Amino acid sequence: MLVSMKAVLDLADAKKIAVGAFNITSLEGIQAVLGAAEELGQPVILQFAPVHESIIPLKVIGPVMVMMAEKSSVPVCVHLDHGDKLEILREALEMGFTSVMYDGSVLPFEENAANTRIAVEMAGDWGASVEAEIGAMGRQEFSSVGEGEEGEAVESCYTDPEQARAFTGLTGIDALACSFGTVHGLYLTTPKLDFDRIRRIRESIGIPIVMHGGSGVSDEDFKKCIANGVRKINYYTYLAKAGGMYVKEKCRAAEEYVFFHDVTQWAVQAMKEDVLHTIRVFSHLAKVGKGGKAMNRSEINRAFRDMEKMIDRCSFKLPPFCYFTPEEWNEKGHEYDEVRDNMLGWDITDFGMGDFDKVGFSLITLRNGNVSMDKYTKPYAEKLLYMKEGQSAAMHFHWNKMEDIINRGGGNVLIGVYNAGREEELADTDVRIHSDGREYTVPAGTQIRLCPGESITIQPYLYHDFHLEPGTGSVLLGEVSMCNDDNRDNRFYLPAGRFPVIEEDEPPFRLLCNEYPAAGSCAKR
Repeated sequence: MLVSMKAVLDLADAKKIAVGAFNITSLEGIQAVLGAAEELGQPVILQFAPVHESIIPLKVIGPVMVMMAEKSSVPVCVHLDHGDKLEILREALEMGFTSVMYDGSVLPFEENAANTRIAVEMAGDWGASVEAEIGAMGRQEFSSVGEGEEGEAVESCYTDPEQARAFTGLTGIDALACSFGTVHGLYLTTPKLDFDRIRRIRESIGIPIVMHGGSGVSDEDFKKCIANGVRKINYYTYLAKAGGMYVKEKCRAAEEYVFFHDVTQWAVQAMKEDVLHTIRVFSHLAKVGKGGKAMNRSEINRAFRDMEKMIDRCSFKLPPFCYFTPEEWNEKGHEYDEVRDNMLGWDITDFGMGDFDKVGFSLITLRNGNVSMDKYTKPYAEKLLYMKEGQSAAMHFHWNKMEDIINRGGGNVLIGVYNAGREEELADTDVRIHSDGREYTVPAGTQIRLCPGESITIQPYLYHDFHLEPGTGSVLLGEVSMCNDDNRDNRFYLPAGRFPVIEEDEPPFRLLCNEYPAAGSCAKR
């Protein structure tokens, strides 16, 4: 889902994490970054810097970045990095970028502030966010910081908190890139970061701080920066290095011909692994979820087997694609593109909490259209959801979708309801309920009990969550709705993730809907 930088930084601020901003110089880079972000269910920023025009022009890669961000299952901001001319900012905004950086850091303070204000007004016409920079960051990608220049680099790379406060007040920017000891490019010595300066700047300006020069900073220093107010971290050099060095190793070890498509696949593999690690550090995930543990593949397999048993118990039949094995999916061609494109099939969520036994559920999307692809005209969707005792689902509403939630069998489900207020808060107004042909009114926060066979209609802007009534057993829920668009139509009351972090302790029983191989992938190998 394509969103503004402000949207992802607001999310990061609420979670006290940082969002990774990865510079893009190729399609492979986009694939690596989005693949990692979707696997972890975390927001991400794709960005392009004019310094990379010699590698690939903005007019070529920019529209691709926007298109792939729109199709992503996680929030993605597409950002112009280090735009030092207003003309290139306009070019990026016109092609759909949702954020731009005006970099006037080499200019006098007053001129930088004046130009940045123009950039803010320009971006406002597109509903886009603006980042700016003060201080002397220095150096471009591909350069390095060595022993002989360390003192100069460090001493020149500090932002004054009072000047930062004045600058943000004059410009109205959404985020500020500050200098506190980092530089662009490779570090040959350990960077000396001023963590207290970060804290003082953040307290002074009241908006997210951006960290440039992220490559080469230790995981522990990243965590300290985030703890003191950094919410966006730019990262490129080590990403490019990871892909290049892995390709170098694979080429050296190759006994036969090396084909270019092999090279690109190797690069994507290595860069994705680097991005996975980086996002985990920035999001405080390490190798686990927010709640302190990952989901083992064996746990996911067990959840899906339990759901199949519940489906059989309720005499519900599934379409054939729900029973395809991972091996069978490798053989499926384009005749199953509707399943792939619309993410039909098995799914699981722990809402990014890392505690599936308490927050989360298993589900199957049986039928769905696609609001982003004209060839799929189906205007409705159908799902099955399985919740075991002790589980709950996070409070959320939909801006567009109307849905019926149906208790298909098992125990009783309790659905808490609130109207959304003007600021999308939980309103204290009475809620109008539509349930199985009956209309009635309940106070805000009421839990509506659905026994087997009963349903409730969830209107747009109606906050709702799910809890199981203790002692009544697990529940199989049905959902019949308008076309489902999880990428753009979920508003969680508290920040929530999508897919769990998975530890591969055994082969998958069923593939998740975000794990399908491309059509005919086995034949291609």
